[in-house]
Order: sequence, then C-alpha cells, then structure tokens
Amino acid sequence: MLIAYLRKRIVWAGILLYAGIGIVLDAFTAYDILPPCLWRRLFGGTCPGCGLTTAFTHLVRLEFRTAIDAHPLSPLIALLLVACIVIDYRKFVQRS
Repeated sequence: MLIAYLRKRIVWAGILLYAGIGIVLDAFTAYDILPPCLWRRLFGGTCPGCGLTTAFTHLVRLEFRTAIDAHPLSPLIALLLVACIVIDYRKFVQRS
C-alpha cells in the first residue's frame, strides 16, 4: 500500500526525500546540498520562510530552543507537515 501511495505522489515524495536527505546531511555532516534561498538571491532581503532549513536542521539534532531561535514557527510547521502527510495517507488507504 505504501508503494502505491508513493507512486501516486511521486513528485511530492521526491521533493520531501531530497529535502529530508539535505537536512540530515546538513545536520550531521559538512555537506549542504540544498539550494540557497531564491528570494534572498533575487531581492536581498529575508522572506517569511528564511531560517526554516536551519530550524529543521536543529530539530533533527533535537535542539529545540535553537530551532525556535532560527524560526519561531518551525516546530508547528514540522508537526503540520507530518500531520498533512498522515492524513493524506489515511485518505488514500480508505479510497483504495
């Protein structure tokens, strides 16, 4: 069932897999494979999402205070992301 779900959501699964690998690599190694902030590159200022990658890196390391300092909404956004994935998967299973 999980394989069928991933096949239906192949683009989202690929994006989340790439982001997840990038965040884990950034958290535990010196490799940074994630693209830079496009908003900052184009306009020079910060966007509402600036600091999320850094915050997620700290969440992976279980450094919650530092994650909140990097982006105050990062724990909420992480929980909402997980909740959306779980809800979508449950709906997919019910329809199948």
